[in-house]
Amino acid sequence: ALTVKGHVFCRGDFQINGNASLIGLNAGGLFDWRPKTFSGKLNLSHARVGQWRDNWGTHDWQSGDQATIDMRDFVFQSFAAVDMHTGAFDRIAWIERSLGDEFFPGPYEVLTKVYREAGRDDDANAVALAKRRHRTRYRSRKDVTPNLWARIRHRCGGWVLDRAIGYGYRPMRGFGWLVAWFLAGSLFFALGGPTTTGGPGLIKPANPVFI
Repeated sequence: ALTVKGHVFCRGDFQINGNASLIGLNAGGLFDWRPKTFSGKLNLSHARVGQWRDNWGTHDWQSGDQATIDMRDFVFQSFAAVDMHTGAFDRIAWIERSLGDEFFPGPYEVLTKVYREAGRDDDANAVALAKRRHRTRYRSRKDVTPNLWARIRHRCGGWVLDRAIGYGYRPMRGFGWLVAWFLAGSLFFALGGPTTTGGPGLIKPANPVFI
């Protein structure tokens, strides 16, 4: 429950051997988390900071292979300007690393909001899509949804929505599917449709003779 009106800098020669708990931190400025060594867990659950900066990159912490972060209900308003170039897929991996086998929508929603307010709608949609995919995987697990039929329904329904329209975040996929089905149907009816006399086509009217 530490309150800091300004900035918090954990960088340079700053070292963490083990875990660091900053539950409920309230920092009005920049929280710069780039310690020289960091091998444990940083707990930022229920924390609020103005800006966030770290040394996350290429799907891992640069200061320790086992280092991780607890981001449940962690809210930050934006990234530091120098970190805004970080792609959405790296940040999605950042969230997935923090959640592990669990699922909480908050970290995804915060990141989506940050990207949206920065004008990066494509990145925001990518994060929102990743949230839906993660939720589907989580709800399809046996220990979360013990009912077999419910697990199958979640997995199959999620697969269809993902492939068809990307859960609504990839609507152009739906247009592609419509075109594909239209072409397939046109080809099928053209090759297998009936002729004027009933013909040998695969598709025949119930009564081949009409008056």
